[in-house]
Amino acid sequence: MMESKSIKSQLTSLVAVLTVFLLAVVLLAVEGMRHIESGLRTVYEDRVIPMQQIANVRYAYSVRVMGSLHQLEAGRLSWDQAAANIGDAEANAAHEWKAYLGTFLTEEEKRLIAEYEPLARTRGTVLAKANAMIKAGDMDTLKRFIAGEIYPAVESAAMKLGELSALQEEVTKQVYEDAAAAYRMWVRIFLLLLLLGAGVGAGIGMAVMRRVSAPIVMLQQAAERLAQGDLTARAPTQGNHELGQLAGAFNAMAESLQGIAAERKQTEQAREHLVRDLELLSERLAMTQEEERRKITYALHEELGQELAALKVYVEMSRPDGGMGPGSPLDVALTVTTHAMERIRKLVLDLDSQELEDFGLHAAMRNYCGRETVVGGWNMHIDAPTIDVQAPRPVERACFRVLQEALRNVLHHAQASEVWVELHQRAGELELGIRDNGIGFDPNAVRDEKKHEGGSQGLLLMQIRAKQVGGSVEIKSTAGAGTEIRVVFRSDAALA
Repeated sequence: MMESKSIKSQLTSLVAVLTVFLLAVVLLAVEGMRHIESGLRTVYEDRVIPMQQIANVRYAYSVRVMGSLHQLEAGRLSWDQAAANIGDAEANAAHEWKAYLGTFLTEEEKRLIAEYEPLARTRGTVLAKANAMIKAGDMDTLKRFIAGEIYPAVESAAMKLGELSALQEEVTKQVYEDAAAAYRMWVRIFLLLLLLGAGVGAGIGMAVMRRVSAPIVMLQQAAERLAQGDLTARAPTQGNHELGQLAGAFNAMAESLQGIAAERKQTEQAREHLVRDLELLSERLAMTQEEERRKITYALHEELGQELAALKVYVEMSRPDGGMGPGSPLDVALTVTTHAMERIRKLVLDLDSQELEDFGLHAAMRNYCGRETVVGGWNMHIDAPTIDVQAPRPVERACFRVLQEALRNVLHHAQASEVWVELHQRAGELELGIRDNGIGFDPNAVRDEKKHEGGSQGLLLMQIRAKQVGGSVEIKSTAGAGTEIRVVFRSDAALA
């Protein structure tokens, strides 16, 4: 019976079967994707976002509020700064908590929220008392109050928030597993339909191929060329019969693919333009940072420094004719003024890159290492042979800023007694190395901390500085075995 049918009838049958099959597959795929998308949206909107909101509330109180209080105790914050930091943290926490309460809440969440709210009110009352002590400037009472009242109140509320976070994780896992199970089911159905459709199509196609093998072979060859990436492949159209129409349809598909490829190329070009724009923006940001550093340096050196110098002269002029004894008010004032001028001078040198601009990277690096050695009390080892070809100024500036950030990390975190600094130029690359024998750290833990709670800003700043001029940063560290940082810049980059 198949032999008595025309090619058009046979192809019509094949197309009809495949069309119904494809429609069924498309409908099932759409329904499956809708179901999966709904589950994933539920995970994101009702679980992931609330989980982040709860984490933000915990961070505001456990880190920002308590950190401000501890810095106030240690004398690293003024009373006004501590009060401002605490107020800002409480406002942010209140905003995040209000947003969280506006999401979908399970009954278990509502129960934990009801248990949390009295603890939150107690915490608010305690912090209100602490704010009153801060305004009064009563440090002794505040220290006792932190240990006896504030820490227990904040910790109790944080533990309840931790239970809420744990509940969010459990529910999220369950919703995700349900979505994954649905996805696997839809995949199995889709594959089954594909196999069924392939079997039916193959049966009809084999019957047609026996009659029209030559045109089909040519069409197959064109399709193979297209599959291998030759978008110019076309099938010959012989006559106006069914196979000619099929070849025409194939050619139309190839034209469409060629158009899609051209659009994709345009999109890639647009992406490249965007990347270049972002690189220019990064360079402008770096220039803006340097300009702000120069402004701050000018204010410190030309304004505050001059005022301190004048103050020192007036103090010296105020000495009695017989001089003044050690420990006298004028002697103390003169000492404090002298120390302040020295600190401002060091700060100016650290902030401003004028030394780098005037004398070059090697001199600026050695001078800065010398100053930090005095502050840190290390044994400093410098290996920096003279560079024959000077790198572009943006590269030298980025290299110097990375060195500053690395030595600051050593000073504040490493507890090191030996520090090694290397600077070498090799095959168009400028390589900076900083190594210490300090306590080290776990890089994975730092990455997790940076991902969830802000992490080590110093390491992040180094990476940003290097990336702005096309450099790369490699950090090696083991707890108890020191840290090594290697940064590679293109010293021949056209960045000047």
